[in-house]
Amino acid sequence: MPVYVSRPARGKLPGLLFVYEVFGVTDEMKRVADDFAAGGYAVAMPDLFSRGSWFSCVRKFMNDLKSGQGRSMQDLLDARQWLATREFADPDRMAVIGFCMGGAFALILAKTGLFRVSAPFYGEAPERLDGACPIVAS
Repeated sequence: MPVYVSRPARGKLPGLLFVYEVFGVTDEMKRVADDFAAGGYAVAMPDLFSRGSWFSCVRKFMNDLKSGQGRSMQDLLDARQWLATREFADPDRMAVIGFCMGGAFALILAKTGLFRVSAPFYGEAPERLDGACPIVAS
């Protein structure tokens, strides 16, 4: 699947898995990812909508969010693994950030033990967050 990557040109950086809002990889989401990269992060934003039409993808994502599993969750975990294996990303300093729909994914991913911090910017919260990493919510 395509991944939008943004990072400064220096050293091994903290990794940031970026989960976009319901409109997908837009110029605005790229701008936000670039802002985080300018702040010193290696940012990876996988294009989850590349697997089908916008409508069918959103419908599947909503089902995956309700169950906390599914193809979109696996795609995000695979994207995190991909980022962690890049020479420019520090696999021990990985975070997840999400907006709207992506915020809900960021909260669910906080419970996987694979991230040091989760930063959801709105989005539906799961009923329980047992075992979650620290969460900085907006």
